[in-house]
Amino acid sequence: MHPAATDATNHPGGRHYLRVNQVAQRLDVGKETVFRLIKTGKLPAFQLGGKGHTVRIREDEFEAWLDKDDAA
Repeated sequence: MHPAATDATNHPGGRHYLRVNQVAQRLDVGKETVFRLIKTGKLPAFQLGGKGHTVRIREDEFEAWLDKDDAA
């Protein structure tokens, strides 16, 4: 398991959500790469408020994605 992000956004239900820039930092890539991964469906994410609004990535889904990617 990868270390938990201390800067993840907390929401009701105890879930943690990451911003695109946080994911980019953890992957050591640019934000454009993260947006590309999201747009192609490779990285699960959702938009708050619909198209053109803030994008968030559930931390647990990001961790699972990393673990799946590491295994490949």
